[in-house]
Amino acid sequence: MKNKWNHYGVAAMFTLAVGASLVLAGCGGAKTDTKAAAAVATNLSFNFETGEYSFTGVDKGRTYAIRLYGFDAEGKQEDYYTFTSSNILADDSNANYAGTVDLSADCTPGAKYNAYVMTTTSDYKRGLSDSVTGTYVGVYAAPGAVSEAVQSGDTVTVTMDQDVFEAYSELEYPPQTFTLTLYSGADVVQTTKIKLEDLAQEDEEYVDGFGPMAKTGTYHHRSGATAFTGVSDGSYTVTIQADAQEGIYFASVESEATAVTK
Repeated sequence: MKNKWNHYGVAAMFTLAVGASLVLAGCGGAKTDTKAAAAVATNLSFNFETGEYSFTGVDKGRTYAIRLYGFDAEGKQEDYYTFTSSNILADDSNANYAGTVDLSADCTPGAKYNAYVMTTTSDYKRGLSDSVTGTYVGVYAAPGAVSEAVQSGDTVTVTMDQDVFEAYSELEYPPQTFTLTLYSGADVVQTTKIKLEDLAQEDEEYVDGFGPMAKTGTYHHRSGATAFTGVSDGSYTVTIQADAQEGIYFASVESEATAVTK
């Protein structure tokens, strides 16, 4: 009996050993097996100032999306995208695509981003294209119309209250200069500039939200005045616009015109 059970015991141990080796071999194969990488769009061109893009699609492409990723303080690309476009549906040719995306609501002027095309194929594989790196340049909103413009003799005095500059009260990079233009009809009579540092500033603290999630900030309310001199008698209007900051913001359009009174 002892020999019989020893025989069965050896057989059982051999069976378990073989089974275990087969299981381990199966696990090893599964661990090293990888799916084929998704085909991705190529030839991406992206303009970080205008949002214009173009790229070449792939066979079996289903949808595409433009995605932008920012960088952390150490210069490493962030894990989550800052901007993604709506899906761009593949067309019959599935060859060349072009269009424009609006980055103004999601991207920070003056910040660097990597742009990609996210490709989804007809078998639902997904992958990112090679990146294009650039700096997003915003466009300043137009200032409010100047509050008052009054001519006395040959001088036109222009007054600007805080409503003129309200669009920039929270910006990290507000305009540093503004251009005022004096018109006679459609003709430019004079231009003059006023610096941000020359405007009066009144700060107002605010709280956004409630409880522990509330955020605090500061509104920078500005106001000021300037003048055109050597102006002959006539009928005039005045506009103001925010000047560009190179590599951060483009200049705004002109404000609505304010009629000069006497």
